[in-house]
Amino acid sequence: MSLRDWTILRHLDSDILKKVRLAFVFGSSGGSAIVITREDYVYAIGKNSSSCLGFDVKSFSALTTAMQNSPLSKMDIKGFVAACTKPDSSSGIEKISVIAVTKDGKIYDWGSKLCRTYSDQQSRPLISPITISDKVKEVSCGTSHVLVLSEVGKVYSYGSNDNRQLGHDNGRYGKNPNAEDCKDSIIQVTGEIEGKFVVEIACGSHFSLALIDDGTLFGWGCNRYGQLGCTNQSSSYSYEQKPIIIPLSSAIKIRRIACGTAHVLALSRNGALYGWGKNDSNQLGLPINGYNSYSTSSPVLAPFKLSFNCLYPYHVIADIGASYLYDLSVAVSERNTVIFWGQSSTGQRFLPTISNYESIDEAFAYLARSMHKPLIIPEKERMTLAESLEKELGNKETSDLMIQTESSEQIHVHKTILKMRSKYFEAKLPQLLKNDDKIVKVKTESFPAMKAYLQYVYTDKLQVNLDLAIELFKLADKFEDNNFKMLCEHSIKRQMKSDKVAELYSATRQLSGAEDLNKFCLEFAVRHANEVMKSPGYKNWDLDTLKTFLSEYVKSREY
Repeated sequence: MSLRDWTILRHLDSDILKKVRLAFVFGSSGGSAIVITREDYVYAIGKNSSSCLGFDVKSFSALTTAMQNSPLSKMDIKGFVAACTKPDSSSGIEKISVIAVTKDGKIYDWGSKLCRTYSDQQSRPLISPITISDKVKEVSCGTSHVLVLSEVGKVYSYGSNDNRQLGHDNGRYGKNPNAEDCKDSIIQVTGEIEGKFVVEIACGSHFSLALIDDGTLFGWGCNRYGQLGCTNQSSSYSYEQKPIIIPLSSAIKIRRIACGTAHVLALSRNGALYGWGKNDSNQLGLPINGYNSYSTSSPVLAPFKLSFNCLYPYHVIADIGASYLYDLSVAVSERNTVIFWGQSSTGQRFLPTISNYESIDEAFAYLARSMHKPLIIPEKERMTLAESLEKELGNKETSDLMIQTESSEQIHVHKTILKMRSKYFEAKLPQLLKNDDKIVKVKTESFPAMKAYLQYVYTDKLQVNLDLAIELFKLADKFEDNNFKMLCEHSIKRQMKSDKVAELYSATRQLSGAEDLNKFCLEFAVRHANEVMKSPGYKNWDLDTLKTFLSEYVKSREY
């Protein structure tokens, strides 16, 4: 998969994306992202609700350009988790808390007060360390509580304890009714898991799971929908305040767990998949009406083995993932077949469906838009041919030619590549070079336009903003490069904005071969007429251009 499968990451410069070792996209709509490069520099982009990006930016709620110099840089972070609420129905604001785990086993948090209160908010630093005696292996979040797994197999918890999801009876709903839950203190989870070695943890919205090294699974917290795989054992309330064993057969040994809002997926060591809990959005892979009495009003109160008619019987499940924000479930077989079921971010509900996605991560990119876990990008031992060519553009050591633009700026290139990849340079290079010159002067092209064209020559890719689009379109016409012209046109259409369309519509009327693009600009301008009439480009239209636009606008209103 590509990092650009995630919509928010498409706004990052390609030079940054090439260096990314860790990426985390979070929030209810995947609108926030933090990435870390191999040099350990941290970049953040997107919505900054409650300063969840690690920047105390008060003047706007979204970072449209990646912010550098993050206080998280050089902290050697190995992972992230985020606690998140769905957007408020009236304000649209969501609360987000983010926690980072470093390679040396420390944890830090920032963002909203979902999981911590802080007694002295004025003195609280933006990035706050969380003190724990053991080195931390991993962290998991529910809506407002956190589990911490140490490298020695102990589990700690903090946050809201309203459903006993912390595994003890402290907090305002327990022994200390005046306390604000346990948001300022971390307590070890004991009971049945004390003295056992925990290898994995997972949180649903208001419940918690811990997997022991022998394959036994424990759970505690909210059990309203059977999230703990049983009816309540210790009280008449719909929660268990201490860890209890999930009632699976002793022959079933679990190796992987995943939680949705109120459902659980558990993958056994032999590749069998089990589920239990809520099923109101098909998140257990069962129809929500009339299947063995399971329906929206009848959660699955005991673990059952999931079977997928869409897969051949000999497909063994290799990995699983779940989203507690959208009740989405995803699995991949050992043959790398990805199937999904439950509810996506668009509200659609699915029974188990075979997909064309290459991985669980790619499925989450398109179905949930936020990641179920941070994406680790392994460092390549060898670049592809395309990547090697891209790297050579501008390489002073290997180039045998320079192209000089109207501003006298120079770009280091290679004669052989230009001749192979550009018909214009193949025909014109002998004429442009005189007396074995090492510099080709292109006096009419700007440096940004020429650099963009050469990047296309070396990579077959075009990265351009609308301010440069018309110049590139003209350059494509001059160089008689129809493929480049087509890419320019597609790029313009994809990025079109109401404050730019007036200027582009006027410009395309003067270009040869731009009839289709001109028509697109006109139709776009008509659809966004109110914004277009306020834009600077509209004021510069000549009378003929204005008449054509107003005529089409009147026709659209009549229709």
